[in-house]
Amino acid sequence: MNMKRVIRLLPLWIFFLGFGCNKTPEGILPLNKMKFVFLHHIMAEEMVNNYIAHDAKINYDSARIEFFSGVLKLHKIDSITFAKSVNYYKSDLERLKELFDSVNAVALREKDIRQQLEAALAKKKAVADSLATVDSLAKLKKEVPGKKDSLDAARDSLKNKKPQSLSKKDSIILAPE
Repeated sequence: MNMKRVIRLLPLWIFFLGFGCNKTPEGILPLNKMKFVFLHHIMAEEMVNNYIAHDAKINYDSARIEFFSGVLKLHKIDSITFAKSVNYYKSDLERLKELFDSVNAVALREKDIRQQLEAALAKKKAVADSLATVDSLAKLKKEVPGKKDSLDAARDSLKNKKPQSLSKKDSIILAPE
């Protein structure tokens, strides 16, 4: 009887044990949140290194602290939790690889979205520019209703002219005497 109870409860025990192993310890950011915090941390680092470091008017260290505290405030975490989480993911190469892969996937997805948005905005601007050109041409035609366009006048003058017929005398080149 005891053995039957163990056999019935074994799948349930394995199920709960399996979910307990993948859970991150308390005080550590889960992968789903850590990937966004880490991505924004990398973006802040890039901003500081590429733009702030080359500006002599801005103090590099204070700007760096300001950017990183902004990232922490954005995700509503403190620096200790972030440091513990980084150390936790660094302690196991498989977890660290999973973190970097997920950060890379999010960055690529954001890049694609940004490119699609920029293409859509460029297309919208081109349509707006062409509509503005059409509107301005329509206004010009309304301003001078009786006046013909210079190309229309040239076309009309060419229609009225008769082509000159060439005679044999015109086609022969005579040598000077």
